[in-house]
Amino acid sequence: MSYESLRYVRRADKYEAAKKIWATIKPIRGRLIDTRPLGRRKDADTFTVRMVDGVVEFVLYKSPLIKFCPDDTVIVDSCGYMTNFTTGFISHVLGLNKCSRKGDAIVLDVNRDRVVALQKGSQLVLRKTEGAWDVVNAEPVYGYRINRTAANNVRARYSEFADYFEGFVKLRQEEHIEHEGSYYEQTYMAVKYSGDELGFWQEQKELHPHLHISDVDEGIPRRPWRDHRVREDGFTRLDSYEYTVNLMESLIRNDQDDSTKHDNFYKAAMGFMLSTASGYSPTFLVYRAKSLQVLNIFDKFTLMYNAKEVLKRVELRSGATPNAQYVRWMGED
Repeated sequence: MSYESLRYVRRADKYEAAKKIWATIKPIRGRLIDTRPLGRRKDADTFTVRMVDGVVEFVLYKSPLIKFCPDDTVIVDSCGYMTNFTTGFISHVLGLNKCSRKGDAIVLDVNRDRVVALQKGSQLVLRKTEGAWDVVNAEPVYGYRINRTAANNVRARYSEFADYFEGFVKLRQEEHIEHEGSYYEQTYMAVKYSGDELGFWQEQKELHPHLHISDVDEGIPRRPWRDHRVREDGFTRLDSYEYTVNLMESLIRNDQDDSTKHDNFYKAAMGFMLSTASGYSPTFLVYRAKSLQVLNIFDKFTLMYNAKEVLKRVELRSGATPNAQYVRWMGED
């Protein structure tokens, strides 16, 4: 369904206006008499208006996103769908200045003085008075913040590898010019390494085809309904993630056998290098990893792996939205 179809959707800001829209639209033969097309009749499977126990509901697909109540309050609910089409529908029907998706929440510019966020699973109650929307009730929005004391305690567990990796990068980095002579030319410090140095990770990939080295940077995979499907190798996508990050974490801990620590540090360093590559192929002779990028990935990985210890849940100020990366680290995406 295209955004063009939204042009034909009726608008309302009061209960009586919404009720009049419902009452004046002719039902489609063979369908429920209380459910009627809100836009063009050919879009009746997408936009509908229905009367439920005296409440007028404006429905997108099967989700009643906007409810007009007899007391002239308007209940806005994303019904769990944080999409651009959802925000477009809400903005169009209510005539809001702005309604957009930001991370894992919807931000509504209700009026010049109030911007509110709507989180998945919560509702927003509005009422229009004197031509302007007022917020009757907005449920608190929660997100996560870094507990810096806890973060420093976590970093201390990997301090030996941190020193090793920083020295490793500084020793091997060199200036690299990308897209030289073109409009996109950029110069940065990079670590050059060859495919021959990735022997450990190549062996791991052969032994465990489900290994995803990019997970050390990307975090818990999205779309849980897909992540839990069992593939031909007997693993789910979530299994792949857990195997990869647990392997990497075991290589960088301070409290490991000293006899193998240096070798493990080298394997982990090459793993962080490889995690920045778009893909691994034995035919690639030379790889380059941006120095600052790989150092940041290591630090992010340590916090991500210990997210439940490092992150604290807090109530956000009005209009603020949760940090999508932290939400993903907590497995709530």
